[in-house]
Amino acid sequence: MQHPPKKKKTDSRKKKLLLWLVLGVALAAAVALVVLLPTIREKIPGKTATENQLPPPREQALLHQEEPAQLESVYISQRDGDSYELRYRDGALYLVEDGEWLDINDTYSDELLKVSTYLLVSDKVTDDAAEVEPYLADMGLKPPRVEVTVTMTDGRQYTLQIGSGVPQTTYSYYRWSELPGVYMCDSGVSDAFLMSKNRLRPVQQPEFSSTLVDSVILTKGDVTTEVFLTSDTAGNTVGSIVAPYCYPMEEEYVAALKTTLDNFVLGTLEGDATEERLAAYGFDDPLCVVELHQKAGTRMITDENGALSTQELPEQTLRFTFGRQEGEYFYTCLYEGKIYMVSRFLVEALVKGGADVWITQYPMRLISSQLGSVTLTTASGKMEIHAQYTERVLPNNQLEVDEEGNIVYDITVLVDGEEWTLDGLDRLADRLYQTKASGLVPGNFVWQGTEPRWTLEVTTVYGQTRTISGYAMDPFTDALLVDGVMLQYVHSEALQMALGELAERIMF
Repeated sequence: MQHPPKKKKTDSRKKKLLLWLVLGVALAAAVALVVLLPTIREKIPGKTATENQLPPPREQALLHQEEPAQLESVYISQRDGDSYELRYRDGALYLVEDGEWLDINDTYSDELLKVSTYLLVSDKVTDDAAEVEPYLADMGLKPPRVEVTVTMTDGRQYTLQIGSGVPQTTYSYYRWSELPGVYMCDSGVSDAFLMSKNRLRPVQQPEFSSTLVDSVILTKGDVTTEVFLTSDTAGNTVGSIVAPYCYPMEEEYVAALKTTLDNFVLGTLEGDATEERLAAYGFDDPLCVVELHQKAGTRMITDENGALSTQELPEQTLRFTFGRQEGEYFYTCLYEGKIYMVSRFLVEALVKGGADVWITQYPMRLISSQLGSVTLTTASGKMEIHAQYTERVLPNNQLEVDEEGNIVYDITVLVDGEEWTLDGLDRLADRLYQTKASGLVPGNFVWQGTEPRWTLEVTTVYGQTRTISGYAMDPFTDALLVDGVMLQYVHSEALQMALGELAERIMF
């Protein structure tokens, strides 16, 4: 938003500067320039004003405005980066290379169009750059970090110069060729003009649906982790590790993986995957390789008018290779012969993952805590718990539903044929849900050929099942065989604590 500039104030800084020069005290001159030039604060630590003593930022001021329709071209020259020309046509900017007009990202086109024709500054350093001529290099303006030449259709031209960042602010030093002053622009202006040529180009995104991805294979060196993703009848996504071993996946990592798939996008295109680029971007020793398998199916899409429609997607496998971390925010990514940057935060759950990270720490936890049945078998006998759900029917023979449209059930809970309470079942579900593994079973533990101390079979109302057997490692711990795989152990009293009052019904 544009704010009206404040009334012009008398600038006494010239007088201060002159006074210090007359006195010949060089250090005092530098201190006087602190208010004028924040860059000096970095060069003379301990002699600068505190942040609270700095003058408050002025309101934004509009230096100049042009009609975008009168724009012909914008030439951007970055001191340590690219130089390229953008041309205007029909409300958008295009990248011109070898006489060819190339599309650029719509958002970047709008940003560059605005900062080239609507010259908004956030503060002023001085009305006359001659006052700070010795410090223009410190400001990154001699030579400028970026120089932009804007040409109008009537032949008029002006230049913009972007310098270094102003310390302790989000601003950068800024100049416009039609005025002699030095200003500060917001970071959005400098970020727009500092974009690389590659970043401007729109990126063709891989077309897949996270809801149709049923397998994720992650390879790190010689270790491959494979995960199956399924949904129960309530729409909950369930993850199961199937390689290098079969084991339940921690639900928070299932959610993180789902979020990654929902939000995955390729970032800046760096170029084709030539041998030179592959080595330069870390693909000679990549962090990992990710393969996503998508089953054939339908997804919902929204068109530009907001209307919903369906799209048929084929079965396919997509392969992404992550080369290395690039700076603080990105990973390099190889996809279909091209190299991209990808946001580190979007794919961290994949790159940092693996079976040893993703295994559940709560082996008795199922995605739904709504238990349908529980069967416990020990050497002394068996205990069976069943929940019977009966739809409630109204006098008009219609099914009763709640305020949200869900069918209302009458629930009967039986323990070995005797009626139990629904609250008791819910408490049992909660305790099983919270039972946490204490550690990993030692590799030298031998359980084959021995009988388990107990076996627990659990089924939810949505059909998810799990069979867990406890083998005594010592008097204090039970090794867990979860759906046929032994990895973790619990304290020997963990199951009794989970059973609560039901533990009295059966001997261990």
